[in-house]
Amino acid sequence: MEDEDVARDDPPLRSDEATVPSSPTPQDVIAKMAEMEVDADAHEAAIDAELRGIAAAAAGEIDAFLAEAQKSVTPAGRGSLAARARAARASAELRRETSERNIRDERAVAAALAHYDGAKRALAELSARMERVQRTIDELEDDATVVRGEMDGTADEPDPGAVAMGAAGTTLATLPRRRRLEREAAEYAAEIASRTEELERLDAEVARARRELIDAEHDVVFVDDLRTAVAKREAAALVRDSARVADISRTDAEALRRYEAARHAAYARERTRREMVAERERFVVEAGRASRREAYKRVNEKLQFVREHLEAAASMDRERHVDDTRRLLELKHSTERAFEQVAKYVAAKNSFHEQRKADRRREAADLLAKGQNPYLVFQEREEARRVRAAERRNARNHAMRMEQIRARLSKEEKEEARRAAEAAKKKELDRMYTRTLGRRAREERTKKYMEGATRAGVDILDATGRNTVFPSQVSRVAPKSLGLGGLRDDPERRKMVADDVAPGAQPLDAMLTRRERELRLGEGVGVGSLGKEYEPSWNAGPDRGTGAATPRPPPGTRTSEATATAPGEEEDGDAPGLEEPEDEEAIKIRERRSALLRMESERLKAKAKERFSDPDRLYSSQVVCGREFAGDSFAPTPKRGFLFTDFEAGGTYRKKITLTNVSYSTGTFKVMDMEYPYSSLFDVEYAPPGRMSAGMSTSIHLTFTPRTMDPVSCHLSLSTNTGIVRVPVECRPKSAEVYLVNEELDFPETLVGQRAIAFAQLINEGAIPVPFACEYPVPAGCEPGSRDGEDGDDSPFTVRVRGSWKELEDGRRVPSAEGVVPGYGSAFIVCEFHPRRDGPVQEDVHVRLGAPLDVDAVIKLRAVAGPLPVHLDGRTTMDFKGVAIGCVYRDELIVKNRADVPARCVLRVPECLLGSCEIIPDMLFCQPGGSATFSVKMTPTEKTAERCKKHVNPETGCVEVPMKVTTPGQNLPVPFTLRALLTSSDLTFDPPAVDFGKVALGEVSAVKVKITNRARLMQTFGFSELPDTVSVAPSPYGEILAGETLEVELRYAPTLVQSQAFAVRVKTLLGGRIFDLKCVGRGVRPALEMTGNVVTLPPTAAREMSHGTVVIRNTSRRRTETFEFVVPDEASNVLRVSPHVGTLGPGQGTRVRVEFCPEDPPPPTPPPAPTPEPPELDEDGNPIEKPEKSEDEDADGDAEGDAGDADGAEAVEGEAVEGEDAPAPEPEPEPEEPPEPKRDVWRVPVFIKAAPPLTEDEQTFDPNDDDEWVGHPTAVQHVEVRAVTRAGKSSVVVDNLHEVPGSAELTYDLDFGHVAVGDRVVRSIRLRNLADTAVGVGMSAPDHEGVFTALTASRPMPPLGELDVKVAFQPGRVHDYHEIVTLKTTLRTIRVAMRGAGISPALDVEPSDVVDCGDAVPGDCKNATLTLTNPTAFPQRWRAEVRNLSSHGLKSRSPFTFSPGGGVIAPNGTCAVTLSFTPDAPGAPYGNDRMFSGTIAVVVAGGGGPGAETTRELRARCWADGSFVCGGDDDAGMSSPLPPSVDAVGLRTGLREPRPRAPYESIELTLPGPIRPGDTASASLHVGSVKNADGGGSNAEYAFESFAADDVAKGWSVDEPSGSVAAGDRKKVTFTFAYPSTPRPVDPCYFGIPETVRADVTCVLRGGVPAPAEEGGREVRVALRCRLLPPLTAEEIAAAEAEAEARKASAEEGDGGGDGVDAGDGGA
Repeated sequence: MEDEDVARDDPPLRSDEATVPSSPTPQDVIAKMAEMEVDADAHEAAIDAELRGIAAAAAGEIDAFLAEAQKSVTPAGRGSLAARARAARASAELRRETSERNIRDERAVAAALAHYDGAKRALAELSARMERVQRTIDELEDDATVVRGEMDGTADEPDPGAVAMGAAGTTLATLPRRRRLEREAAEYAAEIASRTEELERLDAEVARARRELIDAEHDVVFVDDLRTAVAKREAAALVRDSARVADISRTDAEALRRYEAARHAAYARERTRREMVAERERFVVEAGRASRREAYKRVNEKLQFVREHLEAAASMDRERHVDDTRRLLELKHSTERAFEQVAKYVAAKNSFHEQRKADRRREAADLLAKGQNPYLVFQEREEARRVRAAERRNARNHAMRMEQIRARLSKEEKEEARRAAEAAKKKELDRMYTRTLGRRAREERTKKYMEGATRAGVDILDATGRNTVFPSQVSRVAPKSLGLGGLRDDPERRKMVADDVAPGAQPLDAMLTRRERELRLGEGVGVGSLGKEYEPSWNAGPDRGTGAATPRPPPGTRTSEATATAPGEEEDGDAPGLEEPEDEEAIKIRERRSALLRMESERLKAKAKERFSDPDRLYSSQVVCGREFAGDSFAPTPKRGFLFTDFEAGGTYRKKITLTNVSYSTGTFKVMDMEYPYSSLFDVEYAPPGRMSAGMSTSIHLTFTPRTMDPVSCHLSLSTNTGIVRVPVECRPKSAEVYLVNEELDFPETLVGQRAIAFAQLINEGAIPVPFACEYPVPAGCEPGSRDGEDGDDSPFTVRVRGSWKELEDGRRVPSAEGVVPGYGSAFIVCEFHPRRDGPVQEDVHVRLGAPLDVDAVIKLRAVAGPLPVHLDGRTTMDFKGVAIGCVYRDELIVKNRADVPARCVLRVPECLLGSCEIIPDMLFCQPGGSATFSVKMTPTEKTAERCKKHVNPETGCVEVPMKVTTPGQNLPVPFTLRALLTSSDLTFDPPAVDFGKVALGEVSAVKVKITNRARLMQTFGFSELPDTVSVAPSPYGEILAGETLEVELRYAPTLVQSQAFAVRVKTLLGGRIFDLKCVGRGVRPALEMTGNVVTLPPTAAREMSHGTVVIRNTSRRRTETFEFVVPDEASNVLRVSPHVGTLGPGQGTRVRVEFCPEDPPPPTPPPAPTPEPPELDEDGNPIEKPEKSEDEDADGDAEGDAGDADGAEAVEGEAVEGEDAPAPEPEPEPEEPPEPKRDVWRVPVFIKAAPPLTEDEQTFDPNDDDEWVGHPTAVQHVEVRAVTRAGKSSVVVDNLHEVPGSAELTYDLDFGHVAVGDRVVRSIRLRNLADTAVGVGMSAPDHEGVFTALTASRPMPPLGELDVKVAFQPGRVHDYHEIVTLKTTLRTIRVAMRGAGISPALDVEPSDVVDCGDAVPGDCKNATLTLTNPTAFPQRWRAEVRNLSSHGLKSRSPFTFSPGGGVIAPNGTCAVTLSFTPDAPGAPYGNDRMFSGTIAVVVAGGGGPGAETTRELRARCWADGSFVCGGDDDAGMSSPLPPSVDAVGLRTGLREPRPRAPYESIELTLPGPIRPGDTASASLHVGSVKNADGGGSNAEYAFESFAADDVAKGWSVDEPSGSVAAGDRKKVTFTFAYPSTPRPVDPCYFGIPETVRADVTCVLRGGVPAPAEEGGREVRVALRCRLLPPLTAEEIAAAEAEAEARKASAEEGDGGGDGVDAGDGGA
């Protein structure tokens, strides 16, 4: 229907929707949107005009009413005043002598009355008008709420992508309507606001009118006296002038009548006009509301989509809120547990101190009693305790100091060892450096080179310099390292080169060392040729020889290892290598001689090296006039020697120096060759100086030809007559050498907001310019780039290069941090410090030097920023926390001045907080060293959030507005942030309205209401002004967290049969908000009346039972009511209702019993294990090992810790002594407080089955009956059960009985055991009273049969006493008795389950069915065992006998005997009885299992009742031969009992003759049947062999003859016709008859006549012990029989099928009927 209304109301829109194509283009969509917007605007314009008309009419009416209300006097009032005035004037004319005072009084009275009447009427009219305006506002708010609800259901603005894809059809269709609804909502809001303002204005007018009315009332009271006085004064004058006044009054009355008529006519016209205006206004409003209702219907359809999403979001919020609440509750619980533990500890400690005080008081009393001075004893004890504590404390301190000293010594030793190691390492490095780079080292290298380069192996060829030396004569042609010569000393490299050139080739002898040659040739001195005494010299190395070099073999010869010729060559017998081998002794002598020669050679070589290692051996010292010259005899000028700078590869550079003879006498020099590899780079030119006198000079030119750009540092050596003079030669390539002059810049202390500048200089001592760039400053110790993601404003330092600029894209030039250090020049780096916060700052500036250096330099910036004079003492945030809109919050901002002069501080309100924030004062002066306070008042409004939208923190949702305190003369203001979390104070209710439905009188309807706090602050709420029928659970007051949803239960309990509509008022403290929750309920008559639906049970202990009753009555006169109590699941284990289901007829009632049996409380949860404390760590992160304390020390420490508390506790009594350090005993555990009882309240629902309504056709129908429940649905009523579970143990306990296991209710077991019928046993129940008061004990009456009898009368049990309650048990028959009795005491109720068994004196016999003695032969004995058990608790006498024995023995005695035949069996004892079977003749008939049969009777002496004897069936067989066949048909006629002459013992008076042996044995075997054609029948016989009593016997063989051919044709067969059977075993042989499916024509069944088919078969038995006497074996003839029926006829088949169908139908009907009965029961 709503869809149809939408279609009728907006046909153009739906027609447009019908024309929209399935995939519109964006242009079509945009055009359609424009068209829809035009239609919507037109509709909105019409609604706007209508609303404006309504508003104008209402405003005009309000203005008219106000103008009328402001009139002070009504026309009627003015008329009466005029009359009075005329009367007064008449009186004045008549009585001129009336004083003016009377006239003024008269006027005052008249004015007061007029004022009072007018104010009263104006107040009444204003109040009525206010009520009308309030109703109008409520209606507008309802309309606006509906519009907003419909607007929420419409779709939002479509996504442009969705418009382009054509997926926004529905959204576009509803878009104009949504926009129209938004405008309507805005207009409603504006109208409501205007009406609200008008209402406020009227409220002010009403208040003013009330004040005027009050003033008028005061005036009236005041003038009453005045009026009385005036009346008295005028009474005399009025009497005199009555005649004239009467005439004037008649005239005035006529005028007044005419005036009143005119006034009534005017009022009638005004009333008519107002009714017309009201009717017009009502019509317009109704029309507007009707159109809006139609619009609301259309909008509601669009709200569903938005509601779903809002519900999903609300669900997520609820889940998140539940999680937050759970965490808060967990924190709360953990905090509470911690507080409880602390409280327990404090209580235990206080208890300990109190106990200690009591002990000391008792001890003091004892000491006083002994005549001692307790104070002196305590003082001595405390003094001794203090001494011991001081000693222990000193010992601990000493141990601690020793431990610290040991640790310090260990640390110092480690540090000393580390320093010694570093010093040794440094010394070793210095020594190695000195050895490598010192003068002696250089001389050693020169000497070694000269010895290796000269043929003579000397380092100086001509020390005097006078001889001519030819290099080719004294030097070697080429060094041994030239070419591949160096491979000789490097075997690995030699092998690598050889493998590269010729893989697998062997090296030449010249390339091998002597050691290798010796190993290769096998000659000379080797490892194997030397003894152990020469091993150390051999290990000195392969280069150390003995001087006896092995002669090299001449060319063309081969060694002994090379005697083998190459393949294909002939052996040369005359080759030199083929010498005769020497004997072993000669080889040893020769090797020893070679070793001695080598050792001597080594000694001489070492001595020669020592001699030639002295560089001064060729030079002599210069001594002149007794003075010896020391040092270099020639000095170079300049002193630095040759210095080549900025050279480039490939160039040639020449330098000259001057050498001056600075010795005491003449001298000369000679330039020596430069060391390798520098000799090829330099060329020396000089003129031989000859002999130069002292002070003479000469020059040397050095030409440098570099090939690479590597620097060179060497010496030019000059050989002089006093020694070698080395002239330094240094060559530096063209390069860049940049270094930083100021690596650390320290800025002076700078105030925040000021600036300081420092410079750093880069100097380049090279010729190549170097570019550089300064990185952004980073904190000290950090790498460049550690401020990634931060802007440059975070650092207080800025860096730039002086004179360097960078041009931006817009043409501006800014300072740059990049520059170039020119060759042999410098550059300055300018560092500025402009702090924004106080404190020390340390940062590093990394200067990256470019090519060719590519290194970094670091400038360390150190500065201290001084704080601002005016500050906020470190406060950066003024946090108002959560603020609710409409509430007032205050805070203070304290400003401090650390300067020496006063400071003017100004704090302004930001623009976004204007109207919401107030600062008092906004300017103040702060004195030097003092403080001042700004008071900030925060009053947020609805507009505050909109204005501060840009200051909202997206993460926290807080408004963070930056503010600052400015001070003239201070560069930087003091900033801080005003933070507040804006929130509303709304509460929402789910459901928004509560419907309690129909509630029976006496019942309570509970509805769950969810209260959601939409604010971000916790709110305190309360339900106020609740009706008498409404209550709130769990409490009408509570607190709700921000965003939390609480659930309360509103309960409605009507007292009258009526419908009620009311509102529940909810008030909050946050903003003083009031919310009204509308409720509806209806009270109805209950279906069943209960005599009190509240059952209060007495306090009950765990596992005990208490009960209460409720009487239910059906008050209906016609209906039958069926009820059912349903116990809540949480109470199903402890609560039981009986009966819980019942049916009550009209006027009937029943009593319902409610039983309560609480369960045992769960065991307490063990406390959690203590968490080990983490170990303490030192500075290096290693755990600190604490010294272990002994138990005494721990005790002392604890005592010392508690001494202060003990002293403080005892200071009041004057008994405390300082320094009490004695170990305190462990505090005694606190006495456990009795646990609180547990209180439970359950509402048990009572379901009342639905009753159909009565009709007029029924005789019992009464149309005048107003019974509401004549026909009602399923109803529910409740019974409230209140129970208290008593905690703790009961004061009355049972000592001698055990609990019944598995019983929910605590029940004790009293077992009387087995008692013979007629006997009596007495047991006692021992009760013990743990209470301090007497307890009355009574017992419920036992069973009515008198089996259990109470022997103890009811009596009180004394305090802390015991009582034995005696009970007797006397069974009257064999039966198990069970009875539960109740012992009722004043403290508890005790259930006792009594049980006992009345038994007859009988025994249990095993086996329990048949006693079979087995198979035997005459003269043999077979035994069977019977086990007799006495199940009773008393001994029994018994005897055994055989009765009804049936056998065919030939002797005069029974074959069965018992051993023993009788005796006595102890209680619960057993007895084994042996039954022996000793037959003397075979039994009959042959093949029967019951040849010997009877009954075994075990009789108990004295047992005359049932069960006094026990009987078992007896069987046995006796065969003539050891082999037998059994299993034939039973033939009772062939077996007869013993003759009468045989008594019970087996004796007989006469003898019978033995039966003669038949030639064969006969057995009849009848197959089961009858059978019909096609069926099969089978039966079996058993062939056995007897086993003797001593275990002897033999196998038996059998053989059945084959069936005749006719028998086989009929269907006879046997499965195993022959075989053998072991002794003591049996074997089954089965005979089968298979009736053919079609009878033969010769069979009677063919003609429909039943018959019995027979067959005879013979079996021959052989073997066994004894064996058959017949030679061919014993013959047994078996007669087989089977009953046959003819085939069924067609009629019989049909009848059988019909009977089967009938049985099936009957069975199904029976099942259905059973189900119906069950269903009925379940429904009841």
